[in-house]
Order: sequence, then C-alpha cells, then structure tokens
Amino acid sequence: MPVFNREQTLRQAIESVLGQTLSDFELLVVDDGSSDGSRALARSFYDARVRVECNSRNIGQTPTRNRGVELARGRYIAMLDSDDFARPRRLERQVAFLESHPAHAEVGSWVCLQDDRTGRTRTKRHPTESREIEAWLPWRSPISHTSVMIRGEALRQARYDESYVQCQDYDLHIRLSRDAEVGNLPEVLTVKRVHDGQVTRRSDVGDQFKMRAIGRLLEEVGVTPEPSDLERHYQLVRNPQDEEGMGVEWAAAWLDGLRTANAASQRLPEPEFSVVVAQVWLQLCWKICRHNPARLIRELCSTSLAPYYPSAVGAGVRALAR
Repeated sequence: MPVFNREQTLRQAIESVLGQTLSDFELLVVDDGSSDGSRALARSFYDARVRVECNSRNIGQTPTRNRGVELARGRYIAMLDSDDFARPRRLERQVAFLESHPAHAEVGSWVCLQDDRTGRTRTKRHPTESREIEAWLPWRSPISHTSVMIRGEALRQARYDESYVQCQDYDLHIRLSRDAEVGNLPEVLTVKRVHDGQVTRRSDVGDQFKMRAIGRLLEEVGVTPEPSDLERHYQLVRNPQDEEGMGVEWAAAWLDGLRTANAASQRLPEPEFSVVVAQVWLQLCWKICRHNPARLIRELCSTSLAPYYPSAVGAGVRALAR
C-alpha cells in the first residue's frame, strides 16, 4: 500500500486489510514522504502484521511501488491504494484462485466505484477471461490495479517501469500478459474512491502514458503507429470524430491493418481480438452514422468484420448484463 498524504482515507484502507477473512499476511505500508499525518497514523496500528516503511523523501508513485515489491516477503503480492478499501474476502478469494490456476500471473476483480462528491456508486465489471482481457489491451486496461494480486516471483522479475510517471500498472499488465494468463474474478472485492485528488483526474498526463503503453503493444502486434494514428486509435473507444467522413474511412483501414498484423505476429489471441475489433467498429459506426441509416449499413458492409458481428454484439450484451 503506497501512501502519500492520505490521512483522511488511510485508516479505512488499513482496517479493511486487517479485517480480511484470510489472516496470514503482512500489510506493507510504504510512505512516500507524506507531509500530513499519514505516517503516524500507519504506525498507530498495534498489529504485528502491519509493517511501515518510509521513504526519506518523496520519490514518486512508481519508484515507491518498486520499493514495496523489493521489501515484500509474500508468495503473492496484492495491491491496494491508500484511498481505497477491500471487501473482507478479497485475499481469501484471490489466493484460492491463484492456487488453483498456476498459469495465471495475476488476478484482479470487479470494482465498486464510489464518488466522494455525490456518494453514488457503480460497479466496474471487467472481462474475466484471460483471452478477452488480452484482446482489449490495445485500447484500455481491463484490470483495476487496486484490485490485483500478482505472483511475487512474476512481479519481482517484471517490476514497474520507472519511466512511467503514471499508468505504470497498464504497462505492467501488458508485459505480464506476454507469457502468462491474467484474469478477473466476477465479484466486487475492492471499493475504489473517485475524487478530485486523484493524479489521473488532474491532468491529461495519464492519457499520454496510456498511449505510450498502447504504442508499445501495437509494435509487438506488428504495427508502428505514427503519432496521429496513435491518437486516433486511442480515441476510437473514447471520443471518435467523423472529421468530415475521413474518420470512418481511416478507422476501417486501420482496424483491418491491425487484424492483418496480428494474424502474422499472433501476439493477441484470435478470434477474441477480431471480436473486440468488431465491437470497436460497430460502436464507432453507430456513434457517427446512427442518424444516417443508409450510410450506417454501407459502412458496416464495407469491411471484412461482418463474420464477427454476431459474436461482437453478443459480447457487448454480456458486458452490459454483468
């Protein structure tokens, strides 16, 4: 649990770990030079399982995570951000999964998002199967890092890339997926607070690091994108623009090129990757062409993705029903 100035939320985070149904663990709190009462609060827990380590100065999120990885003594390493909290059976359920699934390097879970301003909550339901998770990695990270448990050996070998000031978890998930399976449990095991103090909500720096991780993965697939192509690719599932008709034309060629490259490199699983590509294409066509039915039909019939439409629609329906 890396900590930097989280005095207001740290107690609940620590208590949620101490209240786990699985009791054989150490809670390693790494304070990154906090200037509030976080350090004293962490040390106030008189429980032999709580271990507090402190950086002499603020060194940043990614080096702090790596320091925690170096100091952790467990067979498995679970992550929990200091402004979130875990449900009681989290460790028990994830240890049981990794014990029975030796091919998996890590497992996350669904997450409850709790808005601190409104008090509203919603469940973030990630895909659970490794092949579907991997197929989505070129667009987003379908694993909430505050919910993950990773095999200690795998994490110590991979470590976090310290050139990533943010989104180091996204890069890590991509690298772990190269040689092992990754997964999510289909249940809420972590509650993630949504608030204005989060780093990724204060700037667009996070988007730049996400695109960097995506660009590296696309190169593994066999595509070296120009900066403008990478930006368009990133926006395909976020805020696609028609650009006077060129957006859809570009996307059709781009997505076809990704499928061709992946067929050669086999970096991402098939047919799952083609199904995800079809989902992206269907969503794009609907967003841009829904008010022009003739154009919508024309665009949907213009690519080689038609055989994957039934599976893509089915996957979309299942995602909504999760």
